[in-house]
Amino acid sequence: MYTNFLMLLLISHFIGDYYLQSAELAELKQQKFIYVLKHGIIYPLPCLILLSLVFNVSLLLYFGLYFVLHIGVDLLKSFVLKTHNSDHKKNKAIYVIDQLLHILIIVVLSIIYSSNYGDVKFLGFIESWITINSINTNEILRLILLIVIIFKPTNMTFKVLFDNLKIKRDSKENTDPIKNMGATIGNLERALMIVLLILQQYTAIGLVIAGKSIARFNSNIAVEYFIIGTFYSILATIIPFTILWELC
Repeated sequence: MYTNFLMLLLISHFIGDYYLQSAELAELKQQKFIYVLKHGIIYPLPCLILLSLVFNVSLLLYFGLYFVLHIGVDLLKSFVLKTHNSDHKKNKAIYVIDQLLHILIIVVLSIIYSSNYGDVKFLGFIESWITINSINTNEILRLILLIVIIFKPTNMTFKVLFDNLKIKRDSKENTDPIKNMGATIGNLERALMIVLLILQQYTAIGLVIAGKSIARFNSNIAVEYFIIGTFYSILATIIPFTILWELC
């Protein structure tokens, strides 16, 4: 169901659109065309690296379409943000639609490629090593994609979707030199949940959530914000895991 080509494109998309794109660059893209081009230079790098492992001439056309369509969607997003008055609801909708369009393009290109050429094959020496060691490359790629999704993309999406929520902190907490602790805790929580889901230790997930709740009991962070963050983190782990692991 999930071809290696699809997995490689999705992995490269999330790396290029999140890990290789700073919040500052994402903001500047909405203001000046030159920053869209800058992103366009950086974005395809992980795709080039990954596809070099499976390179064949037939991939050139699809890579070109993939790159042009991605930049086209980014330009459209930039145009919409500049020509319409923005607010929280519109920004959220535009962000979600933007990512859905990127993913839809990747899925469609993957389906067309697979229908014409079948799935991609790794270079000869890599394919031989995979065969000798009986390695399930698709399973490994799905795991890599899952890991890539649950960290920075999940954190950034939370910030966009819930940026209008206010956290009440006292002056003592504001002097805390440790920043982004919530994101770090969320990353560790989701990583541990993925391990437990793969091992099918579902009961232990409840203990993780309970432990987090106890640790935050004396915190002055708004209860509603904490609950939303916890449920979001759970869903952001279980949904990708179910799609990539259980429904394959």
